[in-house]
Amino acid sequence: MARKGVLLLALHLTQALVPITLPPRATRARVAVYSTADEAAAAAPDAATLVDAAPAATALPAGTEDESLQASLEAALVAEEASAAARSTMAQSSVQKLAAAERLRADADAALARAADLTRQALGQEAEAGKARAAEAKASETSYAEVAAVKRQRAATETELAASLEAVVDLTPEPALQKQLRALADAKVDIAEADKGLAAALESAAQASKDAFDAATSDAAVCATVLATLPAPEDMAAVRVFDWGAVLADPKVRVDAGPGQASDARARAAALSKVVGEQGALRKLAIGEAPRAPAPSAPEESAVAAPAEAGDVGSWLFK
Repeated sequence: MARKGVLLLALHLTQALVPITLPPRATRARVAVYSTADEAAAAAPDAATLVDAAPAATALPAGTEDESLQASLEAALVAEEASAAARSTMAQSSVQKLAAAERLRADADAALARAADLTRQALGQEAEAGKARAAEAKASETSYAEVAAVKRQRAATETELAASLEAVVDLTPEPALQKQLRALADAKVDIAEADKGLAAALESAAQASKDAFDAATSDAAVCATVLATLPAPEDMAAVRVFDWGAVLADPKVRVDAGPGQASDARARAAALSKVVGEQGALRKLAIGEAPRAPAPSAPEESAVAAPAEAGDVGSWLFK
């Protein structure tokens, strides 16, 4: 508004000091053409009067001109003020949007950095856990295979002894001795069958442990390889352009399968423990020992500890 007042004051001062008039018309001249010098000399007096005097300037009414200029100036000022107000509103909106965008980018960067850090932690612990599972599975495979081989050999020996006893029975004339020898031969057969059943279960467990070793070794290798390619959480430029979905697809499938694999391992351990107990009871019956009452089944949560709960059942594995 101050600017508007200054402009109006300047307008009134200009109108008071300088009269507003229309510019004079251009002076017109007539040019005569003569064929001889005598004709030109004779017409010379008339040529001096060829120039017309310029007409007097005619001034426009001052009030009409003032009102027109003032109206134009006021309209221009109003338009300028409206434009400035609109620009101010738009500029404030743009500033707010840019500030919000900056905050969102900062939040996104922080989230990406956190995601990168969590991914590194998960893959790191999975790589180490895979190595540990592989070592445990290899130890179990070796142990199961060794015991299965022993039991296979013991079963073969017991079978041979049973056949030998049957031959002795045929050579023994005393009925009482025959009965005792035949019972002993039958016991040897039962012992051989128990050892064979246990050997079969241990061989199956050894194969399952071998499969678990291969899977754990592969899982650990994949996690370690992907872990080496991950960008550092503080390297935001690399974090933003890293193809997380494609790179983590395989490790994620393996990690997601972990709980199910652990549940299967617990179930196999429980099943093996049951077989060990049953075959141990059959062996004791065969040799005339009264078996102890079977222990109640352990819940699934503690199934992983089932082999240790078998007590002295495992003590006869190498007998």
